[in-house]
Amino acid sequence: MTFYNLQKKDLKTAGIVLADAFIEDPIWEAFIQKTGGTRKIAPLMFETPARFCLHYGKLFATSPAMEGIAGTLPGHLSSMSFLRILRSGAIFPAMSIGMKAGKLMKQIFEGIEKDRKELNAGFDFNYLQVIGVRKTFQHQGLGKKLLNDIVSEADLSGKHIYLETETLENVAMYEKYGFKVLRQITLPVLNLPMWEMRRPPISV
Repeated sequence: MTFYNLQKKDLKTAGIVLADAFIEDPIWEAFIQKTGGTRKIAPLMFETPARFCLHYGKLFATSPAMEGIAGTLPGHLSSMSFLRILRSGAIFPAMSIGMKAGKLMKQIFEGIEKDRKELNAGFDFNYLQVIGVRKTFQHQGLGKKLLNDIVSEADLSGKHIYLETETLENVAMYEKYGFKVLRQITLPVLNLPMWEMRRPPISV
């Protein structure tokens, strides 16, 4: 399958696509409720990691129509420090979601970044930052095609893949690809589970 590499002009659309893909995601539902916000902030929330991946890693879609999108980062660039957020342009959508939401995101997710660094010490890995398919295109195998490409690339380069996911359904799906759960955590503030997983490269 030929994929489409996103460009800067696609970033706002990418935020909309990913917001639609995660519209029923338990973490993002709870986050919006906690901030007292509306679904209108969701595209901005997802445009932030999209911009980060475009600048520091890889951001690609199933086609120019962007039915599904995935973003990966080299492990050593996966930490979203303020300076990197600024340099990538991710600061603009991040600021647009508001101070309250920004502080809450930091409070919720800073532990995840610490875990990622700790659990992957000594490993050469790619970080699967985000992967999602528009709701109307789900259950058509598009997410699997994106993931297959990520896995194949990691195998060819001899790298591990690390990710976090928030549902047992996703855990089971990733386990079929060779991922293993390293740690299950409970996110602060939201009190929801998150599974941290890694997949070793397979010789090809």
